[in-house]
Amino acid sequence: MKQQWYFNMRTGKVELGKLSPVTERMGPYASKEDAEHAWQIVQTRNKRWEDDDRKWNSR
Repeated sequence: MKQQWYFNMRTGKVELGKLSPVTERMGPYASKEDAEHAWQIVQTRNKRWEDDDRKWNSR
């Protein structure tokens, strides 16, 4: 199985494989580049979910 990339929230660095405790990492990500942009991915997803919630609640 191909190893996946993770973003360590404590150190701000990407890691190949589960090197950090689960409480300190985000992922898995398919590529190193995706892991490097973990915070941007999270912000984009959160905004989309918040927009969806607003649409749902305005029905």
